[in-house]
Amino acid sequence: MPQYNILNIDKVINEYKNLESKLKSNFPSEIDAAEELADNVINPSNTPIEYVWRSIWEKPLYANTRVATADKWIAKLEKYMANSLNTWGHEEGLLIKKIGKTRKNIDFSIEGKLKSKILDLNIAYSRLYSIQCAAISLREMMNNNPYPLSFIMDKNYSFKKIMKQMSFGYGWGSITKLHALTDLGYSVKPDLHLCRTIHHLGMCPEISKGVEVPSLEQSIIINLACMELLSVLQKRFPGEGYRLRSLDYILMRVSMREFLS
Repeated sequence: MPQYNILNIDKVINEYKNLESKLKSNFPSEIDAAEELADNVINPSNTPIEYVWRSIWEKPLYANTRVATADKWIAKLEKYMANSLNTWGHEEGLLIKKIGKTRKNIDFSIEGKLKSKILDLNIAYSRLYSIQCAAISLREMMNNNPYPLSFIMDKNYSFKKIMKQMSFGYGWGSITKLHALTDLGYSVKPDLHLCRTIHHLGMCPEISKGVEVPSLEQSIIINLACMELLSVLQKRFPGEGYRLRSLDYILMRVSMREFLS
């Protein structure tokens, strides 16, 4: 994987440690949450696909909405997701078809045993359709391979190649794919808040400060920069156990907690 050189690395490290300290002092539970996420990173090359799927299916529910709203949707949907990897996309479970051009509910049809229960949840059909598309894609990727996402761990795979091979279909843009990869310990999710922190730290000067929804190319640059930041943190503070998943969370939360002003 290509390296990224952070030109003002000393300044970036000092400001990052300052922000991390503020978060720890004011919201210590956020640091605990970051460490818990890092402790529970999933290795797709040896973890049963059902567990990997559980971390994946929820991601379209977070796209372009508040975390609290997505969490509520996930809590409502959870009870209907048992065996969804095998049944979504079939009438025995839930079958959603796109019949129009927009993301409005009217442009989707829903059939299957779960239809009445799912409709009562008031979750946009387009989001549910994205979950179904991922289930179908994963089933196709399995093809007698119990670990269909093990290629993510291959160091010879570039970011672009991994993003291309994770062809989950409708609604799975680059940021949603990267969100899925965070739980596998492979990436950071360059959402609005992480981008604001990156801009504040001055890590990626080639990306305009006005960019809060980065392109695929910009998302890759941000990820490579975060990996370089992680590498330097690990070298300078070897006893602090820095990991990519916890770094991703902290970069997001210092913005959400309004420490960047």
